[in-house]
Amino acid sequence: MLIRTLQLYTNNLKAQYEFYIVELGFKLLDRSDASFSFQAGSSQVIIHEELEENLHPIHFAFALQNIRMEKVCQSLMEFIELIPNQRNDHFIVDFFAWEAKSIYFYDADKNIVEFILRERDSSEVNCSFSSDHISSICEVGMPVKNCIKIANTLKKELGLVEYKGASDQFIPLGDDIGLLIVVEEGVKKWFPTQQISKYSILKLEFKVDDKIKTIIIDKEDFKIF
Repeated sequence: MLIRTLQLYTNNLKAQYEFYIVELGFKLLDRSDASFSFQAGSSQVIIHEELEENLHPIHFAFALQNIRMEKVCQSLMEFIELIPNQRNDHFIVDFFAWEAKSIYFYDADKNIVEFILRERDSSEVNCSFSSDHISSICEVGMPVKNCIKIANTLKKELGLVEYKGASDQFIPLGDDIGLLIVVEEGVKKWFPTQQISKYSILKLEFKVDDKIKTIIIDKEDFKIF
């Protein structure tokens, strides 16, 4: 599954622009008074201004390529604060079952952002991180009520399959290119934080089995097109 576009909403448009474009160095595609967009490998992110104040943080991940995670960690620590690994004193998390390593940080909206590097995409080249090392958006968190029911709907309508590590409150659907992380709203915490997953607003376009599909989540409202 290839995640093509992720649309997010913010009360802090200028701060989000500074974070993603100025600090992380993503390539700007478009900017207006109400939104901006940037390239993330084969994916695009669009961030819209939203005047409603009650927006909750979400989780999403960028896949890395052609770099060592240690170099990514070292580069990012020079200008942003990484979220500590709950399992030890380091920032890099080893997901052995997923054959991947991850680091986490907050953006200007306190979204929990993940950089994930799968073993097959790692490189011994000793270079510093840049946005050129992003290959795509590879995960998007989806807090919903009755996540088992929603996951079954996604399986039936889109032909998605469960990925590794599923539970009653955490159901990853897709493959190691793109995953929808379906979690129980108000119950499941976003790893590696104590942040409880809450309803938010997002729009997601992805390609599965050569078909383009769209999911819109507007708090409790969940739609598939």
